[in-house]
Amino acid sequence: MNRRWRLLGILVAGAVLRLLLIWFPRTYDPDSTTYAELGRNLFQHGVYGLWKHGALIPSLIRLPGYPFFLALFGSHFRLMLLAQSAIDLWGCWLLYLFARRNLSERVAEIVLALGSLCIFTAAYAATGLTECLSVFAVSAGIFSYGEWQRSAQRGELQSVLAMLRKLLPLVGCAALAILLRPDGLALLGAILIALLWYGRTEKPRTALIACLFSGLALLPLAPWTIRNWKTFHVLQPLAPEYANNPGERVDRGFIRWFRTWDIEFANTGNVYWNLDSDVIDVDDLPSRAFDSPAQYDKTSTLLDQYNEQVKMTPSLDAAFGQLAAQRIAAHPLRYYVWLPAARVADMWLRPRTEAFHLDVFWWRWRDHPWQSAGAIALGLLNLAYLLAALAGALWRRAPYLVLLGAYVALRCVILALIAAPEARYTVEAYPVIIVCAGAAIDAIASRYLVARRNPEAFIAH
Repeated sequence: MNRRWRLLGILVAGAVLRLLLIWFPRTYDPDSTTYAELGRNLFQHGVYGLWKHGALIPSLIRLPGYPFFLALFGSHFRLMLLAQSAIDLWGCWLLYLFARRNLSERVAEIVLALGSLCIFTAAYAATGLTECLSVFAVSAGIFSYGEWQRSAQRGELQSVLAMLRKLLPLVGCAALAILLRPDGLALLGAILIALLWYGRTEKPRTALIACLFSGLALLPLAPWTIRNWKTFHVLQPLAPEYANNPGERVDRGFIRWFRTWDIEFANTGNVYWNLDSDVIDVDDLPSRAFDSPAQYDKTSTLLDQYNEQVKMTPSLDAAFGQLAAQRIAAHPLRYYVWLPAARVADMWLRPRTEAFHLDVFWWRWRDHPWQSAGAIALGLLNLAYLLAALAGALWRRAPYLVLLGAYVALRCVILALIAAPEARYTVEAYPVIIVCAGAAIDAIASRYLVARRNPEAFIAH
């Protein structure tokens, strides 16, 4: 088949997948409404805020990038999803170009197929959340870094003007990632590490490039930071960790207690998200939430007090904080090392139930056999992507592994700090997974073809 027709067929298949996901919508996320309202109020009333008790109150709980994007489409939500799908496929094409220019045409086609037909990234192209544009920012950042290195190898970065011109795409990708989500800083950090590592032989020049890149990428945050200072009198260059406006109480004691035992997304759904909105059943807590029968009784008593009014009071929050302090003092390694590592592992390996109509308790086969089967299939597919990517990295088949590895490492550090784990927080790393997996699959296919054509030479090799 002609190469152009193959590429077109892959892109068409990717477009059909995204159209199907738009046609059959998945689980609704209330964050979509928040993003849309922030953008709509900014465009219609000139206030970046939310309505509360009939008044429009300024807010800083979300960075302005995605609300601004949603506001461009007004009430045409389906049109916005179509635009996101096109952007997502554009990101897949950029990964294709990156692989073709740094590896081979065959690897590039594999990468395009893995990206276009990846149901995990496609699902968020059909969802009103920041993940799709964040994935695109990473894909574009990987491509732009490859172009930067190609220009450097060709000697096109001798003048400051030429250097700035080639640096601007990298700056734009990092700035976009940061304006969408605070964890977009991982892309800035990965690019910065790569610039310093691959340019280490020219230290003064590389230091200048790194400073220019960092300063320009962070510059778009200046208006947001100034606005927050003038409006709230706080220095807030990003969105706050717990999505709270200045003056709003954060139940830090409860959150800290939650982190002393939380690992999986089911805990997020039936405990963390229930805070101040629904009862919390002590039976929903796993056994690791208690270190002794006395601690079980104390936890049960506190939850009973909370359930009486379904509201966390300051005194109750302080009691949860004391309980957390006891548990941390007794097992500091568990709190600071094992549990964060387990949360990261759960986010990477868990079937993507949150993106589809699948029960979070996916392993309860008797309750919903078809949902369990679907979750297991998604989990195996996700595992296949991850194992292939790991092979591509370990075999050193993927280009610029410092860039790709730094992004994944920084993302894992950020994930370890998140109080309530969700598997969707790993989807931004899928451009890295796709590139590395494509390189590994090509290596395996090459070895298989050699074995078929010349078995004796393959065995000798």
